[in-house]
Amino acid sequence: MAYFAQAKGRNATALRGTLITPSDLSSDGTRDISGAMNAILADTFALYVKTKNFHWHQSGPHFRDYHLLFDEQANQSSR
Repeated sequence: MAYFAQAKGRNATALRGTLITPSDLSSDGTRDISGAMNAILADTFALYVKTKNFHWHQSGPHFRDYHLLFDEQANQSSR
């Protein structure tokens, strides 16, 4: 079940609609984990974009082989 914070006062705009999820983690632990997960997500997205870039800008005698290889790798990294 999802609970939403009822914000009052000057922080009402910033907190309105904040999802409160029951957890055993402290707020510092939650912040640390979300920071680490954001870094992993950013790295994964960067890898996907770079792989697609190689996929689209491939040329030469092995074009088809590399084109298919990079496409497969990009698809696997986005799962």
